[in-house]
Amino acid sequence: MLNTRNPRKILIVRLSSIGDILLTTPLIRVIRRRFPTAQIDYLTKKKFVSLLESNPYLDRVIGFDDSQGFAEWRRFKKEIHETGYDWLIDIHQNLRTAYLKFGLRVGDVFGFDKRIFPRFLLVHFKINRYPDQVPVYQRYIESLKDVGLKYDDAGLDFFMPPAAEQEIEKRFAPWLAEVAGPIIGMVPGAGYETKRWTETGFAQTADRLIEKYQATIIFLGGNKEKSLMAEIKSLMRHDVLDVSGQLSLVESAALMQHCHLVLANDTGLMHMAAALKKPLIAFFGSTSAELGFLPCSPRQIILEKQLPCRPCTHVGKHHCPKGHFRCMRTISSAAAVAAADDVLTNYLEKKTMSRN
Repeated sequence: MLNTRNPRKILIVRLSSIGDILLTTPLIRVIRRRFPTAQIDYLTKKKFVSLLESNPYLDRVIGFDDSQGFAEWRRFKKEIHETGYDWLIDIHQNLRTAYLKFGLRVGDVFGFDKRIFPRFLLVHFKINRYPDQVPVYQRYIESLKDVGLKYDDAGLDFFMPPAAEQEIEKRFAPWLAEVAGPIIGMVPGAGYETKRWTETGFAQTADRLIEKYQATIIFLGGNKEKSLMAEIKSLMRHDVLDVSGQLSLVESAALMQHCHLVLANDTGLMHMAAALKKPLIAFFGSTSAELGFLPCSPRQIILEKQLPCRPCTHVGKHHCPKGHFRCMRTISSAAAVAAADDVLTNYLEKKTMSRN
C-alpha cells in the first residue's frame, strides 16, 4: 500500500518555460526539507533540464523530448506508472499533463489553484475578485499545506552548473578584470510584444547609466532577440556588450551573476535575476500583480503604469488590443534611471568604503 502521508517517491511536473520552472524551486526546496529521505524527481522539457540539473534537492531531472510526438508521451506515462510514485505534483495542469495523469495508479495527485475565474473576470471585464496578491510560487506550496508544507521566505533557487561558470570565466575574465564601473544587465526581449518596454527606453537608459556611472551594459537574450538588440544599439551613443544568441541559458545566468543590477521585462531571465538574488528593475505592461508573476528578489523595483485597460492578458499579446500601448510607452527612461540610482548609489558607497 502506498504511503501518501510520508511519500517515498515524488514526481513534480512542469514542462516549460524558464520563469515558470524557476518559480517551482521554492516548492522543491520545502518538499526536500519536509521529506529528506524521499526520492524527488522532476519532469520537464529537455531544453530546460539545465535549469535544474545542479539542484541538490532533486534526485533526478527527466528531460522530455517533445519533438518525438505522442510516442514520447506514451513512453513517459509508462515510465511514471512503473516507477510507482506516491505523489504526482502537476504544476503545469494542461491537456498534456492531464493525459499523463489519466488512469495512473498513484498515491496522491496534487495540482494548484490557477484562479481561472478571477483571472477571467480581471482580464476581460476588469472586475477584481482576487482575495489577495499571493505570488504563484507561494500558491504552489499552499496547494500542499494539508501535508505540512509551508513557504520558508527564502525566495527562488538557482544552482549554477560549474561548467557554465568555468566557460564564462574563460571567455570573459580579461574583460571583467578591466571593468571600472558597475556592470548592468539588460533584458530587452520577451516572448510577447506587450511585455517589452520600448527600444527607445532601453537605449536612453543605457546611455544615461554609462555617462553617469561609467557603467558597462550587457544585453542578454537569445537568438530571437538579435534584431531587437540591433535596433536598440542603433539608437544609442555608446557601445554595449551584446551577447544575445551567443550563450546557453546557464551561461547567461553565469554572466548575469557578475551584474550589480539587472533591468528586465517580465520574462524568464527576470526570474533568473531574482533567483540569483540580484537587484532588479522590472517593467510590467500588459500583466499585473494579481496574476502572481511579479519577481521574487531581495531588492526589486517594479515600473508600471496603472491604467484602466490593464491587465489585458495573463500571458502577453503580440499587439496592444487598444492600439496605444500606453502601459509601456508611458514608462520613461528618466523613471528607469531614477530607479537605478537607488541601487547604484549603494554600489558606489560600498566601493568607496572598500577603497578606504
